[in-house]
Amino acid sequence: MKMEVNGDASESAILKCMEVTLGDIAGLRNRNRKLCEIPFNSTNKFQVSVHDTEDDERCLLVMKVSWLY
Repeated sequence: MKMEVNGDASESAILKCMEVTLGDIAGLRNRNRKLCEIPFNSTNKFQVSVHDTEDDERCLLVMKVSWLY
């Protein structure tokens, strides 16, 4: 929980929570490499990445959305 994290507060909290829950996040990232990404930008207010998965032949799509009304 005391590890140094670069990023905003919500991303840091998610990373720290997953490290406590799943363990070695660096190893998990190495086993489930990122295949492609649409980076976050303030116009679209979303980020998408597609990852290979170690469990089967399917891919995992991850989307982060920031909507403020």
